[in-house]
Amino acid sequence: MRFVIEIARGSLASNSGLVLAGRILAGLDLDAQVNGIAIPGCVSEPKITNGDVIRAYIGLLVLGRTAYEDIEIYREHGFFRRALGIL
Repeated sequence: MRFVIEIARGSLASNSGLVLAGRILAGLDLDAQVNGIAIPGCVSEPKITNGDVIRAYIGLLVLGRTAYEDIEIYREHGFFRRALGIL
């Protein structure tokens, strides 16, 4: 899928940048880079991967939210997860 960014008079929904951010993140091979990082004190396999945590936080930043606690607003938001490739 290709994106064409144009200037328009209308306003965009606040979550419109999530798809573009998701496409950029998909091209970075983020999972291979961060999922292998060992976290001290964590002996079991995490339920949420490091890559998903980073994608979620970048998604929050795209939406103008700086507190990670704001993820609760989007936890069950299907578009947020699909746009960013969060499992």
